[in-house]
Amino acid sequence: MNTNFNFHAKCAGEKITHLAIADDLMLFGRGDYMSMEILADAMEEFSDCSGLEINKDKSNFFFRWQAANTGLGGDQEHFWLPVGFLAGKYLGVPLASSKLNIMHYTPLIDKIASLTKKWTGKNLSYAGKTKLVRSVLQGVECYWLQVFPLPANVRGWVIYICREFLWGTKYPPVSWNDLCLPKDEGGLGFRDLGAWNKALLARNLWNIHVKKDSLWIKWIYSEFLKNRMLWEWTARSRDSPLFKRLLEIREELLTGRARREVEKLLGQWYGSKGAVEAYEWSRPKSERRL
Repeated sequence: MNTNFNFHAKCAGEKITHLAIADDLMLFGRGDYMSMEILADAMEEFSDCSGLEINKDKSNFFFRWQAANTGLGGDQEHFWLPVGFLAGKYLGVPLASSKLNIMHYTPLIDKIASLTKKWTGKNLSYAGKTKLVRSVLQGVECYWLQVFPLPANVRGWVIYICREFLWGTKYPPVSWNDLCLPKDEGGLGFRDLGAWNKALLARNLWNIHVKKDSLWIKWIYSEFLKNRMLWEWTARSRDSPLFKRLLEIREELLTGRARREVEKLLGQWYGSKGAVEAYEWSRPKSERRL
């Protein structure tokens, strides 16, 4: 074995060397010449042993800007793969090594805006627009809400698009918060994005608690929890925005409740009905009943 091959500092505990997602394979290296040479040799050896050829038209080396500026980007001929630029998103969500800003959410906002433009020219009643907002617009962002804590300004943009499409004006006659209440409380049953985001993210707490055979959960216990229980986990400054948000949700759940009660609650939420009951717990309430 090549003595220059080592695990990434955060992957050594679980001995993670690569990620296979759908039909794609990602191999990671330090970004120096030696690491890139090891990866290139490994791929050539794989081809020799398996008889399978790597599709050069669909494969790339991706460098962080620091590595690209060191001149490694000019060695693509030696490594026989072209150097590409890391895609802005993968499997529908953005890739980034730091906290996401509003620019990373542009694809989500643009997708919702494009839908409203297609529908604006049609003769739709308020009932028809309401159904589209509820079933389509608020369904587009669900995958994002399961993965990221959506910033308030991004939620604001999505709400602005939905609201303007519904009323056809920038000056709505009814508060959006009121529209997000159930019909028996005087609303239209739209989902409150902040509460829906919280309900979908809370599923991760349940997964961390029970799915300890998952590679991602094993990695979390190894690198973040340090083999402690989820309930003993304290936030650190270097933790990701997602993990910090999960801890905030955990603290909300624990307020006025024993740990076993929270465990039971999470089990009920994500047993058979998904996040519907979790949303009902977290959504804004109104005393008005029709």
